[in-house]
Amino acid sequence: MKFKSIRNKLISRVSVILILSFVGVLSVLSFVNYHISEKNLKQTEENIRAALIAKGRTLVRNNGQALKGMVEDYAFSAIQNLVSSTVQDDEDIVYGIYMDTDRQPWVQADHNNPEGAVVDQTTLQDSISLWASKLTKQDYRLADFNNEEVYEFAAPVMIDDEVFGYIRYAISTQKMQNALKHASAIHQEKLMEIICIVLAVGALAFLSGFIATRKMARHITTPLGTLTSAASAITEGDYASPVAVTSNDEIGLLANNFDSMRLTIQKKMNDLSELNVIGEILASLRNQNKALAIVLKTISRHCGMNQGSVCLFNADRELEVKARYPLSEQSEQTLIDFSADNGILSKAIEQKTITHIYDITAHDSTVIDNTPHTHPTDSAFDNILHPLMCIPLLDKDTLLGVITLSDATQSIAFEENDYEFMTSITRLLVITIKNIRMREIIEEHNHTLEQKVEERTAALQEKTNDILSMMQNMHQGLFTIMENGLIHHEYAAYLKTIFETDDIANRCFMDLLFSNTNLGSNTLNQIETTVKSLLGEDEMMFEVNAHMLITEYTCFFGHSRETQEREKIVQLDWNPIIQNGVIDKIMVIVRDVTELKFLQIAAEEQKRELEIIGQILSIEPSKFEHFLTTSHDFIDRCSRLIRTTSQKDLNVISELFRNMHTLKGNARTYGFTYITDSIHDIESTYDALRKDKHVCWNGNQLLDDLEKAEQDIKHYEMIARDKLRHTVDTVSKGVNIDSASVQQLLNAYASINPKTLPERVQNWLDQAYQLAATLDAIDLTLVLGGVIRSMSSVARQLKKPAPSIVIPEQKILVRSEAVSLLENVFMHLFRNAIDHGIENAEERRKKGKPEHGTIQLSVTREPHHLMLAVQDDGRGLSLKKLREKGIENGILDDQQSDPTVIANLIFASGFSTSTHISGISGRGVGMDAVKHFLLEQDADIQIVLNENASIDNDYCAFSIHIRLPNKLCITPPMPQSPQRMENKYLQSPDSSVLAKSVHDIRSIACKQKIEKNG
Repeated sequence: MKFKSIRNKLISRVSVILILSFVGVLSVLSFVNYHISEKNLKQTEENIRAALIAKGRTLVRNNGQALKGMVEDYAFSAIQNLVSSTVQDDEDIVYGIYMDTDRQPWVQADHNNPEGAVVDQTTLQDSISLWASKLTKQDYRLADFNNEEVYEFAAPVMIDDEVFGYIRYAISTQKMQNALKHASAIHQEKLMEIICIVLAVGALAFLSGFIATRKMARHITTPLGTLTSAASAITEGDYASPVAVTSNDEIGLLANNFDSMRLTIQKKMNDLSELNVIGEILASLRNQNKALAIVLKTISRHCGMNQGSVCLFNADRELEVKARYPLSEQSEQTLIDFSADNGILSKAIEQKTITHIYDITAHDSTVIDNTPHTHPTDSAFDNILHPLMCIPLLDKDTLLGVITLSDATQSIAFEENDYEFMTSITRLLVITIKNIRMREIIEEHNHTLEQKVEERTAALQEKTNDILSMMQNMHQGLFTIMENGLIHHEYAAYLKTIFETDDIANRCFMDLLFSNTNLGSNTLNQIETTVKSLLGEDEMMFEVNAHMLITEYTCFFGHSRETQEREKIVQLDWNPIIQNGVIDKIMVIVRDVTELKFLQIAAEEQKRELEIIGQILSIEPSKFEHFLTTSHDFIDRCSRLIRTTSQKDLNVISELFRNMHTLKGNARTYGFTYITDSIHDIESTYDALRKDKHVCWNGNQLLDDLEKAEQDIKHYEMIARDKLRHTVDTVSKGVNIDSASVQQLLNAYASINPKTLPERVQNWLDQAYQLAATLDAIDLTLVLGGVIRSMSSVARQLKKPAPSIVIPEQKILVRSEAVSLLENVFMHLFRNAIDHGIENAEERRKKGKPEHGTIQLSVTREPHHLMLAVQDDGRGLSLKKLREKGIENGILDDQQSDPTVIANLIFASGFSTSTHISGISGRGVGMDAVKHFLLEQDADIQIVLNENASIDNDYCAFSIHIRLPNKLCITPPMPQSPQRMENKYLQSPDSSVLAKSVHDIRSIACKQKIEKNG
C-alpha cells in the first residue's frame, strides 16, 4: 500500500468534511425551502378548488330554485334564457345543460352554442348524464371535457319532493392551473437566490478551514515522527531506549503510554524466558513435592515475598500443606480449615481467582491470619504473618489447591500485569501435577493389567460358550453375510435342518438361500445386488433399500425341482451389523413357517366355511334353493352367449352385464358376500370391454372368469348339501296341480256369460274362479317380502337409516312365472331408490325431512294389464345432469330438451350419472337390466315426471310405472268383489259342503305354492 502522511490525510479529510458539510447544509436548506414552497402551492391549490366548488354549488342551487316555477309551467324559453345567460356571463363555465328525468336535453349551452338551442334530441347516454340522473340532491364530480379538466356540478329540480329534471354546469379549472404555474415560477426564482448566497458563504468557510487545518497538521505530525522512530527501535528488539516526547496534549499521553508499553514488553519477555526455563524443569520432574517447591520459590522471588506455601486438596476435600518457602522439615501434616473465616484464602477458593492485598495498613476486613504455621518450636515462623496473596490451582473448573504468599513488610511489589505470569506458571504446575498423578495411576494399572486380562478372557470365554450353546440349540436359523457375500463360519445349527445340508460355512448366501426356489432371475439379481451394495455403506442406506430384500419365499426339496416332492415356506429377517456407523455385516434370521402357514390356510378356509354356513342359515331353505336355481340359469345364459360370440359385440356385453348384475344383486340381497365379490370382478371385466375400445374380446378368459363365479356358487351349494344336509326337493308335498289345466278353467270361465245362469250357479262359478286363480298365483306381498327385508342390509352398507317401504293392503295376485321377474325388478328399483334417491340422515334433517326415507308402491288395475307405481320421498332426478351425460355419451343432441325423454335415459345401457363405482351401483346396468327383463315378458317400464318438471330444476320428483300384462297377473273379470261373493254363497244353507271344500282346497294350494316359490 502506498504511504501517505498523516498531514496530507488530515488536510484532505478535513477538506472533504468541509465540502460534505457545505453540500449537506445546502441540500437541507434547499429541501426545506422546496418543501415549504410545495406546501404553500398545495394550500393555494386547495383554496382555489374550494372557492371553485363553492361557486359551482351556489350556482346550481340558485338555478335549481329559479327553475322550479319555469319547469312546472314548461317555460322552455325562460329555462333556455336562464341557462344560456349564466354560461355567457361567466367565462369559467364551459357548458350548461338542463335535462328532464328521461335525460332529454331542453337546454345545451356552451361557448360554441351560447343560445343553448338543442339540435340533437336524443337521450344523453354519457357517464356524466347517467351519474346526474341518479342524484337526489346537488353534487359535483371531477370530469374531463375535450381534454380539459372541469368540475361538473348538478342538482335535481324538485317540486313537492318530485324530481322534474336536472340542472348541470361544467366549470373549467384552467384559471386555477395558470395561477399555480405562476406561483411555481416565483418559487423557483427565490430558491435560486438562496442557493447562490449559501454557495458564497460556503466558499469563504472552506478557505478559512483549509488554512487552519494546515497549521494544526504541522503541530501534530512533528511529535509523531519521534514516536515512529521509537517504534522502529522496539521492533528491532531495543527495549532499553526511552521515548523522549514532551507534549501537553494527547500525543504526550500517547508517548507516555508507549514508553509504559515498552517497559511492559521488556518485563514480559523476561517473564517468558523464566517460564520457558521453569517449564523445561517441570517436564522432567517425577516428584510432586519437588515441583511444588520449585514453583513456590519462583513465585515468591517474582513477587518479592519472603514466605509462602502450597496447599492441595486431599481425598476428603481437606486443604493440606504440601510445600513451604523457605524450605523446612515437617514433622506432621498440616490441615487448614479454610471455611472457618472470610479471609482472602476463603475468598480465593470460593471465587477461583487470584486474590491479593496491596497494603495491610488499610485494615482491610479480608486480612485474617490464615497462614499455615509449622511446629511451634520452628524459629523461622515465630512471627505471625498475614497472607497477602492467594493463587488458586485450577484444572478447567476443578480446584486442585491454592498457593499463599506472605511478607514481614506491610507491602508487596505485585503489579496488575503479573497476573499473566501467575496464571501461566500455575497452569504449568497443574499440568505437571496431573502428569505425575497419571503416571502413578498408569503404573498401578500396569501392576493389575494381567489379572484383569485373565478375568476378562475367562468372562469372554463363558459368553462365547453361551452363544455357541444357543446357536446349537435354537430352533431357527441364523448366520451373517460378510463383505464378500460369503456366510461366516459361526452360524446356528438349525440351518442344517431347514436347508437339509451341512455345506453352509464360507458358502455364498445366494446359493444357500435361493438355489431351489420359485423366485425369478430378476428378483434374485435384485437381492444379490442390494446386499452387495449395502455392505460397507452408511447405516441409513439399509433403511432406504430394505424393501428390496424379500421376507418370505418357497423352497423345494427332493430329487429335482420339477418333482417338488417337498416344499418349505421360509421367512427371512435381515438386520445390519453396524461398526462406526457403517454396515460391516448383515445378519439373517431364517424361520421354517411351513406348518404355521398350512395351519393358517386351514383356519382361513374354516373361517370362510363358517361364514358361508351362517349366510345360508340366515334365509329359508326354499329361498336358498330358488337362489341356486336362478343363479345357475344366469350362468348358463352367459356361458351360451360367450360360446356363441366370436368377436366384441356391445349388445352381447350389455346382456352379460345385465345377467351378472342381477345375479350379484340377488347374492347381495341374501348376504352371500363371497359370491358378490367374485361377480363384482366379472362386472369390472365387462365394464372394461364396454368402455375401452382397446380391450379385446377373449372368450376363453371370460369363460374362465365365469367358471370361477360358478365354482363359488357350487361351493355354497356343496356346503349346504354336505354340512347342512339341504336337498333340492322338486316334488311338491300335498296336491299336485297342473298349471295348464288351471289356465284352461280360467279361460273357460271367461267365455261364459254369467247373466244367463241362475244366481246360485253364478256364485258357485265365482268361487271356483277364485280357487283356480289362487292355485297358480301368489300374493304380491309374499313375492316382495324377501326383497323388502334385504333392503335393511343395503341401507347399512350405504350408512343410511333403513327406509319404510309401503305396499298396498289389497290382495294382488301375480302368476308363478312372474315371481322371479318381480323379485329381480324390485330388487333393482328399491336398491337404486336407497342409493341414489333417498338422502343421508344429515341431509334429510337439513331439509326438514324424517331421517329415514319412504318408498311407496301403488297398484292400479287396468282392463288388459296391472300398473305398478314406485315413488320415494328422496331428492328426485337431476334432469340437468342426465342431459349433460346424455350429450357427453352421444345419446342426445344439443337441442333435446323434452324432460320425459331425458328422464328415461336412465334405462340406457351403461348410462349412469354416478361419479364413482361402488359394490352396489355406479356402472349403469341396474335400470337397463330392469327394462330388459320386463320387455322379455311383454311388460314395460317408464319414468313419469311431475307436471312442473323442467331441465332447469336441480332435482325433479318422479315415479316409476311398471305395466304387467294379464298373462303375468290375475285380474277378476267380474266387477263384483270375489270375497263378497264367497261370503254371500257360504251363507246359503245348501252350500256348507261346497264352502268347506273350497276352503280346504285353497289351504292346500297356498301351502304348495309357498313351498314352491319360497
